[in-house]
Amino acid sequence: MTLAHDLDGSTQSEPFVVPGFLSDGSRMSREINAFDWARTSLGPISTWPASLKMILRLVLRSEQPMCFWWGEDLLSFHNDAYVPMLGGKADRTLGRPGPVVWKEVWSDVQTLIDDALSGRSRRVENLPLKTTRNGIEELPTGASPTAL
Repeated sequence: MTLAHDLDGSTQSEPFVVPGFLSDGSRMSREINAFDWARTSLGPISTWPASLKMILRLVLRSEQPMCFWWGEDLLSFHNDAYVPMLGGKADRTLGRPGPVVWKEVWSDVQTLIDDALSGRSRRVENLPLKTTRNGIEELPTGASPTAL
């Protein structure tokens, strides 16, 4: 099960070039380029589907804090604006499974994630989740699990 597929639902045998992909100069673009993706289920960046590259290009250029999970392992991606939301987790989030990164709340959001993976988007306000950032438990204000 993946969070997103190529636009026509197929897989590509040839890598698709996405102009400007990972060239915006952001911290996360540099970190994504430096990360050893061959050690993950996604494999090297050169083999990634066009849909992932296009979504990343949009997310990385956004000033809105954004994160998403990709693939069967729900590997984590986020933009620079999302870094403060991660707090002390920021340096150990990229490329790790969402359930590992957010283990303290995953059971509370599993239904929302399952809905998103099924193509149903939801917005939740005042979701009482206690997350740990910077060694302190906090309550975030909302979430919008959305299928990409």
